[in-house]
Amino acid sequence: MKKHSLHYLILFVFCLTAITTSAQSAYMGWGKPLKAVETSMPSFPEGEKALRKYIEDNLVYPQSAIDAEIQGNVTVKFAIAPTGEIVNIRIAESLHYACDSAVVEMVRAMPKWIPVNEDRISDEFTLPIIFSLPYDYN
Repeated sequence: MKKHSLHYLILFVFCLTAITTSAQSAYMGWGKPLKAVETSMPSFPEGEKALRKYIEDNLVYPQSAIDAEIQGNVTVKFAIAPTGEIVNIRIAESLHYACDSAVVEMVRAMPKWIPVNEDRISDEFTLPIIFSLPYDYN
């Protein structure tokens, strides 16, 4: 077989494989197309700016953490139930027990979110919270 014919054969096999793989990815082997997954997420009432304001107004910097000059991030994860309630709250990145507790309490007290799916709990949200002492603290 000539060298350029071999190149065309390899290219043909590659294209056929790509087309077959693409077609298989659109089906799960059952002959039915995959169902589209909901891509939008629940939202805080009145949007992201309102969420930042809520955090600013409701996060309590624990006095024990201030006294110990603790600064840093707490990362909290949670999901939204079909009713808009916050569920499955957990600390993903801990800073200090008092700061962690303050974040969990703040999240628990949030108003109901606006859900997008009536059938299932939303994907998990990740919310980083920064604890920072004022510059003129000392």
